[in-house]
Amino acid sequence: MKRRQLILWCIVLQLLAITVIHAQTTTGEYNSGNSYILPNSPSSTLFTQTWGKQTGLDFVNGTSGIIINNGAVWYTGNFQNNGSVSYDRTLTHYPALSYFSGTTAQTISGTGSTLFHNVSFQGNSFNLQQDIHIDSLIDFESGIITSSQTSLVVPTNSVLMLAGSSWLNASDACFVDGFVQKTGNTAFTFPIGNGGYFRPAGIAAPAVTTDVFSARYLYADPSSVGYTRTNKANGVGVVSNKEYWIIQRTTGSSTPSVTLTWNTSKTSASVPTDLSKVQVVRWNGTQWISEGNVSTTGDATAGSVTANVTGYGVFTLASVVSKVIAINDLYTMVQNSSLNGSVALNDTVTGGVNNWSETVNPQHGSLTMQTNGAITYTPNADYNGTDSFTYILTDAFGNSSSAKATITIKPISGYLLVNKHSSEPVLQGDGTFTWKYFITLANVQTTPIDSVHVTDDLSKVFASPITFAVTSITATGNLNANGLYDGTNHTNLLLDVSSLAANTKDSVTIELKVDPHEYVGKVYSQAEFDGTIGVLGVVSNLLTDDPANTSSTATRRPTETIIPMIEIKIPNAFSPNHDGFNDMFVISHASDVTLSFEVFNRWGVRVYKNSSYQNEWDGKGTGTLLGSDLPEGTYYYVVGTTHQITHELKKYSGFITLKR
Repeated sequence: MKRRQLILWCIVLQLLAITVIHAQTTTGEYNSGNSYILPNSPSSTLFTQTWGKQTGLDFVNGTSGIIINNGAVWYTGNFQNNGSVSYDRTLTHYPALSYFSGTTAQTISGTGSTLFHNVSFQGNSFNLQQDIHIDSLIDFESGIITSSQTSLVVPTNSVLMLAGSSWLNASDACFVDGFVQKTGNTAFTFPIGNGGYFRPAGIAAPAVTTDVFSARYLYADPSSVGYTRTNKANGVGVVSNKEYWIIQRTTGSSTPSVTLTWNTSKTSASVPTDLSKVQVVRWNGTQWISEGNVSTTGDATAGSVTANVTGYGVFTLASVVSKVIAINDLYTMVQNSSLNGSVALNDTVTGGVNNWSETVNPQHGSLTMQTNGAITYTPNADYNGTDSFTYILTDAFGNSSSAKATITIKPISGYLLVNKHSSEPVLQGDGTFTWKYFITLANVQTTPIDSVHVTDDLSKVFASPITFAVTSITATGNLNANGLYDGTNHTNLLLDVSSLAANTKDSVTIELKVDPHEYVGKVYSQAEFDGTIGVLGVVSNLLTDDPANTSSTATRRPTETIIPMIEIKIPNAFSPNHDGFNDMFVISHASDVTLSFEVFNRWGVRVYKNSSYQNEWDGKGTGTLLGSDLPEGTYYYVVGTTHQITHELKKYSGFITLKR
């Protein structure tokens, strides 16, 4: 803004109780009281309208000083505000103009609060050593404002543009060399530069008025400060070695687009003639990633590019890789597991949106492919061998390339053996059977298998009317048995801490009591294994195999147990000598049959009788021999059975040897 005569505003301002402490020396002017610059006269009772304009004196506002400028003030020397500099916002009309117009370098510093309504920089140069707030307008006429920054990325001594404020006339002759902070929900172009060049950057309108963004520009090779240009993601071509911007979101969660500019006649690296090959890139902490290109302006000499960014931080310009290349992939996995990966990792992509999709599906499994190249492949149950699929990679410009992925599915037996077998059912006196399931896990590799889980849902084995109960569960080695296992509500055989050491075989043993309720025939059982096998990853839903089941054609053969027919089993001897073994005369029978039992000696005399026998005869007599131990010898018995449902009656007889 050229120096011009101030148009005086005719506003009546009543000032009450003004306390002023003001002094002038040969080197500067000092204020420590309340000082007002009026909008309705060319000078106030305190300061002339040309305060410092002619003298070039430094200005110091003390810690108790208050400057309220609703007129116009020129600062031609250094400016130090340790108190408060602002204006009265309650006036309906006010110019509130502040001019920095020194003929030599001016320093703007202090520990106080500095708020300008309209400020014009029209001097030689400016060293900014405190934050200054702009409520309405900055006019950049001459003199670069260089901010004293203690950190490359942390804003200090910044120009803070409040909501609704704007700027004029920024150019190579006058801009902010440091951070400019913007508050509000309007689009904004930051008046920033470095190295003697004005190099603006912009953001679209944030979502809310309280969002705050900061930006600065550096005319330097990003690699010189650790943002290595050769560390870049797929799709990023040549990264600029001339310049970069820092754009930060300091408050809020909006994600407005970012606009960067180029001017190859001044600072920028060369730009492709095809502006669709220009893109915004961002340093993500380890590499440059593409933020894309949604629109451009200008030409290869000077212009701008806008991108819908996914984050904020360090930005610069880069070219787009001009051709997509899909590269064949090789994967190795183990059967009965799932493969999670990405075909995109070795492909070459261009900027913007790239899309992956399968064109030929695998023959021996199922495939899910995401548009970003992520895949999940699951081979058919128990399949091992090779499988493959093909896919196509397409970029935003319609370029495409195809490749083939080949998967080798190795047999699980090369890593792990998971077997299960059962003992023979043993008939109990109450018509139930007991037997054991043995589950053997063998790690046949030199690395451990972690996170081992085995589930066995026995409710799927014993259908009605069969009932069962788990009477014991034990495990060996690093397998830790789950004491809550019941085969129905709790089907995990092991605790979570279970594992298999390298080249180790461990086992789990389940003991059962099964009541067949007259069921006769075969039952089939398989447990399921889950675990993490080294680099092959997670193996899940691997069924146990029973090599003893030679009649099965399945790859993973279930364990077969035959429940025999039960009618009655009457022993021919017992030894009631109280040694805890064979002390009772136990007649095994179906659970839905009741017994009557009579015993006679060699002379035909009945020595024991029980019309509802519960396997409790211990060799003592009844009747006249009640409670007496019967002598050793051979006795004759008669057993009667009554079916509880059909009421069918049967008789059995024979001889018993009693020996104590």
